[in-house]
Order: sequence, then structure tokens, then C-alpha cells
Amino acid sequence: MQTLKHGTYQQGYKLGCREQCCMRAYSRWSSNQYNQRRRAGHRVVWVSPEEVVERVQLLRDKYRYTTRQIGRAANVSDWSICSWINGSCTRLKDTTAKRIMDLPLKVQIKDKKPWSLVPSTGARRRLQAMMYRGFTGAWIYDHCGVDPKTLKRIRTGETETIQKKTHDAIVSALNETLLTEDPEGYQADRTREEALRNGYLPYGIWDDIDDPDCVPDNLYAEHQDPVLQDAVDRVKDQVSRGFMIIEIADVAGVPRGNLNKIIHGKKKQVLPETAKKIHAACDEFETRDEPTGSNADRARRIAKRNGWR
Repeated sequence: MQTLKHGTYQQGYKLGCREQCCMRAYSRWSSNQYNQRRRAGHRVVWVSPEEVVERVQLLRDKYRYTTRQIGRAANVSDWSICSWINGSCTRLKDTTAKRIMDLPLKVQIKDKKPWSLVPSTGARRRLQAMMYRGFTGAWIYDHCGVDPKTLKRIRTGETETIQKKTHDAIVSALNETLLTEDPEGYQADRTREEALRNGYLPYGIWDDIDDPDCVPDNLYAEHQDPVLQDAVDRVKDQVSRGFMIIEIADVAGVPRGNLNKIIHGKKKQVLPETAKKIHAACDEFETRDEPTGSNADRARRIAKRNGWR
């Protein structure tokens, strides 16, 4: 164990003493070291940071280095690198510049698989459809793991393209809502009010929710057959009461698949006799009491999810 000896560098300052005598000893030692390096021909050379800044930008933009990684690899502080980039520091040591210029170039971005971007139309409509049913932004964030600010930009249409993994996460969250009941409570009611105020539409109103050229069928109600449109509205009312579409199709004598396409707007022209059959079936169902059971609950959920009530 070394004995502390005041007034020295090796046995005083290096052992932790910071009294005035040991500080003077450290100053003398530093001066001697500087004079020795100077006599040996070593001197500090200051250079312009322009080439270094170009190198740093190349490493950041093309080779995906971060400023922290560059600083750690070259033994330079992040603050120094930022000061060169923004122009607040106009010189640096040649040894520091050499360390940065000698950093190896890793695999370029072009050799890596680029991020897959997809249009945000489908994700935006899905987010709006979930809010239409009362699912809050916090619930959507918990179930898809996307940043709330990103979700808001997608929902409001501020971004045109998003990453495919974000799109898949939103699709997965929507598919989960199709199997759950609509939320209840104060927050859910506020979310539904906001959705109605902003003109958000339910999920089932789109023929192809991912198609940017697709428009909801209810916007073109004036171009449809008014008799058929009235029949469609009456069928939707019966579904909201608890009757299944297949039941109405069987009573009307219309193929189940055809009636399903008519209700969802995928088939907009039918024979007058078919429209009359649908009206007659709705007249019969209006005389019946509202059903109970699992099928009735499912029909009401479908109607509520599609905005039929």
C-alpha cells in the first residue's frame, strides 16, 4: 500500500489528494509532459470539420449509424459531433478527424430489405370504424401496440403511407373487435359521439375497405331503385330486431347469398318481383315478436356493428 506524500504527483495527486501542494505538483508534471512532447516534435494540428461532417452524414444517412454509435466508435462525445454539424464548432484536432475518417463502412441500406410501405386508406377506415363502435384510442393502442400519435395521424389522414407491420397490427385489432361486444361507459359514448361528429363510417359499409376508389353505398342511395332501397332498409330494421338475414331470405324465397349481397350493396339491381318478395317477407316479420337466443343476439350485434341501428 502506497503512503500518501503531499506535494508530489505520483504519491499525492494520483492517490486522490487535492490540496494545493498536490495540485501544484500535478501542474508541474503536466508542463513537463507537454514540454517533452513538444521537444519530440509532437504538436496539436487543428483542421476544418467539413470533411468530417460529410463523413458523419454519410455514416448516418447511407449506412444507418447513429450519432451515439459514431461517437463511441471514435471516442468522441455526441455533443462534439453535433457542434460540428450545426457549425457552432469550426475546428477539431487532426487525431480526432482521423479516428472518424477511419471508421469502417458497414452494409449499405440497398443491401438490406427496405421497409414495406402500404397505403394508409384501409388502416384509416378501420380506425374510424372502431371509433364508430366506441373503442377508444387507448384501447386501440393497447391491442395493436402502435404509438398514439401515429394512430391519430393515420385516422385523420395526415399520412398517405404507413409501414406494413403497422397496417397488419390495425387489421388484427379490428378483427378482434368483430368478436367482442360494443364497449359501454362514458368514454365509449364520447368516442361514438366524436365519430359521428367527424363523419366516421362503420366497417360493413365498405365493399373493399382497402380500395381507395371504393365509396360507401349509402352515398349513392339516390341513384338506386327506391323500392329496393326501401326493402333494404326494412331488412336492416328486422336484423336489428334480432332476425337473421338467412331467415328473411327463406321466408321471401330469395337465395341467401343474393339477399346478403343486396343488403351490403354489392348487388344494386334486381327484378321488381324480388323487391316485392322482400317487402312481403318484411311485412310478415313485423307482425312477429322480437326473438331471443344466441342467433338473435348475433343478429343484433351484426346490425350494430354495421350501423343499421
